[in-house]
Amino acid sequence: MLYFDQPDKEGHEYGPDDPRVTAAVGRVDRMIGRVIQGLKKREIFDEVNVILLGDHGMVTNCDMKTIYIDDLAEWVKIPADWINAYSPVLAMNPKWGKDVKNPSEKNAELVAKMNEGLSSGKVENGEFLQVYLKEKLPKRLHYSESSRIPPIVGMVGEGLIVRQNRTGVHECYGD
Repeated sequence: MLYFDQPDKEGHEYGPDDPRVTAAVGRVDRMIGRVIQGLKKREIFDEVNVILLGDHGMVTNCDMKTIYIDDLAEWVKIPADWINAYSPVLAMNPKWGKDVKNPSEKNAELVAKMNEGLSSGKVENGEFLQVYLKEKLPKRLHYSESSRIPPIVGMVGEGLIVRQNRTGVHECYGD
């Protein structure tokens, strides 16, 4: 087994359409060519299965296609430690204090406030993020039964990304 971190590394750094990704694909192609030539030289090519896999697809994301959680502050404040993942879906597990008697009810209120803010027209790109309670996710996704799924899930439109705030942004990248 061989693993190449290319072109994935360049794709995440610059976006999948960047010429540096094309160059990385060329480098990997040459390395695979060397492996195949080595197998042929040793006369074992016909006895070896060569299987090429990728770990995921990728789209270009740019800062102008970002939804910032902190932009929802007018409706609700969401601490970064409530968020397990921003991509490929927003995965949230609110840490309610011990004084909260019904966390499920608080989660429903949080989802309603988030969706209100996102649909208000006041949150940049907000219309491209829909937030759900785990049990209310569309059935077609088959994504709500596992205990590993957090109680709140946000689905973002293709080519967009969710981030906590505007710090550390860079122009374009792949996700």
